[in-house]
Amino acid sequence: MALKILDDLVDFIGHQHAIELLRAWGGRRLKVPTEIGQDHPLAMTIGLDSAKVMATYYGGTELYLPAERNFLIDLRNAAIVAKFKGGSSITKLSEDFGVSRRHVHTILDALGQGENRKARVATRT
Repeated sequence: MALKILDDLVDFIGHQHAIELLRAWGGRRLKVPTEIGQDHPLAMTIGLDSAKVMATYYGGTELYLPAERNFLIDLRNAAIVAKFKGGSSITKLSEDFGVSRRHVHTILDALGQGENRKARVATRT
């Protein structure tokens, strides 16, 4: 669920504003008003235009925003999966992202790539 919200935020307000939003409001619930003025804390954090976009999509709702650290980990994990799908080896992924080979396995398994990972290992033997 959190990844969907993060994907939407990046699509709606851009990567940089999404990070700024998480730095300021991450780890908490944020009530998004239906109308936002330039003196609203949300507008002061990400700019009036991006705040208005958020009001358009999320106005009247309460969002749980994950902590920035979690967002960055989600981005890293998504990048690991994308590179794996693109043909990168477990060893290469481990080196590129500074995590153990075992952790790459865990990430791939958690994000639905366990069978693909096992199939790739089976074809090498």
